Amino acid sequence: MWLIDWEQEILSRLVRFDFNTPPAIPSGLVEAGKWIAASQVQKSVRRNQLDLALKASFSLKHLDPQKLWNRLRVIVQEDCCCNLHLVGMVLWLAGKKAWRKNNGGEDKILAWAITELCHSEKSRVANDMLCLVNYHPDYIEACHRLADYSQAELEEVILNPDGDALHKVISAWYIAGIHKRSAYNLLERKGSPQVLISLLSHMGVPDWICDITRMGLGKGEGHAISLALAWLHQYNEKTQIIDECESPSIQIGEWNSEAYDIHTRTGGRAYNLFLKQNSQIKSFLNHHFKDKNHSAIIGHSVFTIEGHLINSRAIYPKERKLTHKALESYVDPNFIGDVRTDLTAMIEENFDKIHDARKALWEIENA
Repeated sequence: MWLIDWEQEILSRLVRFDFNTPPAIPSGLVEAGKWIAASQVQKSVRRNQLDLALKASFSLKHLDPQKLWNRLRVIVQEDCCCNLHLVGMVLWLAGKKAWRKNNGGEDKILAWAITELCHSEKSRVANDMLCLVNYHPDYIEACHRLADYSQAELEEVILNPDGDALHKVISAWYIAGIHKRSAYNLLERKGSPQVLISLLSHMGVPDWICDITRMGLGKGEGHAISLALAWLHQYNEKTQIIDECESPSIQIGEWNSEAYDIHTRTGGRAYNLFLKQNSQIKSFLNHHFKDKNHSAIIGHSVFTIEGHLINSRAIYPKERKLTHKALESYVDPNFIGDVRTDLTAMIEENFDKIHDARKALWEIENA
């Protein structure tokens, strides 16, 4: 077993990186625009749109440097978990502000990191695992049952070579500890990240991957919990690379349409406008979901359709079923099966109207 010297690994790559000048930052950036910029960084990384990813990341750096590096921590764990060397380098860099300044400067290192993220093969299996166990209704019973297990019993679940991969993720999260703000299916429980890392090492996970887990725990949205388990899930399996981005993005102002998603002010207002203009979809939601936030359902449905279009996605044989089922978790825990399929089809038929609503809101906000 061995550890990677992340500093030397990064320095050796920076020497070969040709960097001239930062991209031009759009004029008229305002503080509220950091949510759009952060969204655009991730969407353009997924699509391998380097020029746009650079422009968005430097815009976010201008608006909120700390949010930028927090977002890069999430992006690399959420979208590039098949490239654990890159995960380790980005996690190490994110916490080294003074080092970045003294070793090429913030601009060069940011441009290098964004270039590596765009060019990397993508995998969301670690994120899919987390979403399934914490949000999918099929795993509520397992989450509640395993919450009552002792630490020794949880360790037995993880160490069982024939055990269910997602039950291992639940057990790993309980061993490391789960805070109530992160819990949905999972229940709040005190734990020890170091105990989890020691267990992973005992299972034969290389020291350098355990080190990535250590750096990632508490520095993102929980993806580090399943990074090593995702690695074990994929280990020695053949990879197929597929491209899912068949159509170009529609641009609205400086950014692509999918940047205005449910997490942004413009996106949320656009979905409300879209619903007001579409009585068929509004009637459908009133019938199936009387007491739910309809604009949020639309927004998460659009996010599923748009946000998970990825170039150079690494697909493993065991991952296909898991990924397909995980898509149900991104919408609503109670919103699966035929109802979800029907609404998705209705939304796809009206995507031009969604773009129109986003554009209308953008024009009002930028008048």
